[in-house]
Amino acid sequence: MSLRGMRTEAKTADWCAVWAGLLCFLALLPLVLTVTNHEQVGYRVPQPMKWGSDPFEAWDWYNGCFTWLLLALLLAIYLLCAQLTGKLRKLPTSRYVVGFCAHGLLATLCLWLGRNKTLAPFGISYAVYAIFLGMVVGNVARLLPRLNAVVEKWLQPVAKDGEFMIKIALVLYAKSYRIIGQVGLPGLIVGWVGSPLAVLTGWFFGTRVLKMQNRPQVMLLAVGAAWCGASAMAAVQPIVGATSEDLTLSVSIVVLFTLVFQFVQPYLALAVGMSHDVAGAWIGASVDQTGNVVVSAAIMSEDAAEVAGVVKMILNAGLGGVCLVVALVWTMGDEKEKRAVESGAKPASRQGSKLWLLWSKFPKFVLGFLLLSLVLTLMEMALEGSAAGDALPRATGSVSKWWMCIAFIGIGISTDCRKLFNQARRGGAVVLYLVANAVDVLLALGLSYLCFSVWKVSASHDL
Repeated sequence: MSLRGMRTEAKTADWCAVWAGLLCFLALLPLVLTVTNHEQVGYRVPQPMKWGSDPFEAWDWYNGCFTWLLLALLLAIYLLCAQLTGKLRKLPTSRYVVGFCAHGLLATLCLWLGRNKTLAPFGISYAVYAIFLGMVVGNVARLLPRLNAVVEKWLQPVAKDGEFMIKIALVLYAKSYRIIGQVGLPGLIVGWVGSPLAVLTGWFFGTRVLKMQNRPQVMLLAVGAAWCGASAMAAVQPIVGATSEDLTLSVSIVVLFTLVFQFVQPYLALAVGMSHDVAGAWIGASVDQTGNVVVSAAIMSEDAAEVAGVVKMILNAGLGGVCLVVALVWTMGDEKEKRAVESGAKPASRQGSKLWLLWSKFPKFVLGFLLLSLVLTLMEMALEGSAAGDALPRATGSVSKWWMCIAFIGIGISTDCRKLFNQARRGGAVVLYLVANAVDVLLALGLSYLCFSVWKVSASHDL
């Protein structure tokens, strides 16, 4: 590729998501490196705090004032990316500024609601509020022509960039590779053996048994049921080219059933007298969403919650690997279809074109995720034991959450509820999710028993 071609590619939306994520990381470093005590670790990046009956409890002077500066920083980075990708040449800058500010205000509201101490433990997170609120705004506007004109002019330009913002969020979703060494072999087996098998089962069941034509949606549901819920589906969406309706429907199904399973599994474990280690590993590997895992395992005991949290961390750490595999398989499948349509290509050029196609379609945010994970690993090792070392991954995750929340607002606005209802009614989405989730639950149970009961007992006897 020529130098000019490389410069052009570096300005694509895929690469701009990587640059935006890295810019956010560089911007938060001064905040993190100046942390001197562990009391500052949790809310170093401005955001709403946990609150109970008093809604103003969520805001102190620091988080209340600097939240607006954080949103201004995100706006500046977003406008820079819009300039690089040529968006500002198509529409006035004012539309993107107003639209982003509106999305930012709605995201602040959703993050604030998601911090409520009463509802948050039940898995009612910021993502649920953001998608629901966005859907209300977008679909009410569709019923009122004048309001719809305002939404189309000022909100939709930014709402259409929901997928782009998810990519930025996923670059910042980076996890330290040290987690893999901390969980040990049993946690790795439970987390990384059962879930991939459940994803494959969901994929083949959806495409072969249910014969679902919407393959991107099949992949979303299979990954959402077997891996990390909303975050995994958001990561896979831009890779497989799923629509905003596909993502909204998939997230809605996962959230609904997760609210049920987070209570069914721990009480079932208590009823049969399951050991706390086995139950914790089972819940950590099979209950979607990190917050729901913590709530579910805590019903058992603190020991179960600790094991569940560790297993869930290894699943989260493996999200980059999932994206990498899905991207390679999906891209090769597209290339195979293209070759089937286009015959007559010279054999000598096929290999080169195949490699170029793989590279051109490969999601670059995965590379950003892996690179930032490496940086996080090295920095955590250098800052080990310090307050700054503890604050670094939390700060990175907090900025990722801001981008994700703004993206979910936009996805909700762009989602037509009538199309969503027709998809749910005509397709086999619910059946697919239940089958994939059932396989994931059973595999996680068997592997948890093997690794945390049989293997553990055998190891103690050997000692």
